[in-house]
Amino acid sequence: MLQDSEFTSLGWDAAFALEQVKRAAALPDLRRLAMQYRQALQPVDREWLRKKLALMLAAFGHQRDDGQIKAWLGETRRLLEDLPASIIAHAMDEALKRSERGWMPQVGQIRAIADPLHSKLKRDTMRLESMVSLMDGRRPAIEEQNHDLPDLSQIERGGVADDRIPIHEVDESNALMRQLRLKTRYRSDGSAFQLEPGMADPTCPPATL
Repeated sequence: MLQDSEFTSLGWDAAFALEQVKRAAALPDLRRLAMQYRQALQPVDREWLRKKLALMLAAFGHQRDDGQIKAWLGETRRLLEDLPASIIAHAMDEALKRSERGWMPQVGQIRAIADPLHSKLKRDTMRLESMVSLMDGRRPAIEEQNHDLPDLSQIERGGVADDRIPIHEVDESNALMRQLRLKTRYRSDGSAFQLEPGMADPTCPPATL
């Protein structure tokens, strides 16, 4: 109902999907389902996110300075608080499972799992609401284009297609990693790497004379 056709080159069509729902005698459930999807898109409760991050920090963090902890909690919450609760909870748990050497997962690693799921939820919500509009005799407010979504099957198998952070956040994120004395660093393209023992930090700004 919400997926693109596997047998034609045409994109998803609200009228065709609605006809499928009619044939399945599922019209009474359509409006309720659309409302549930819309509610699921609401951003996570900030207090819940703060407590979840504090729990992760206690279990996996290596910094003990109160100032560093406060800075990490505030910045990480800011970069994640736009995500829905169910998606961010899943993404944080998965990132912890994949964490190397017991290191705290970074924002880019969490978002690499969460963002494709968030995109799919938004797309499916729009498609459901388009079907409800047609059912009520209204034209859908948004005519959907045939957008390509990330490969969710790779995420379900435990792989992450891309753990990069936005390029404009690289310098700020590296500065935060240095402040918190963490080994994670970000390259100019947003990809993450770990500093090895004895390795010079290539992200440090050059010393001024």
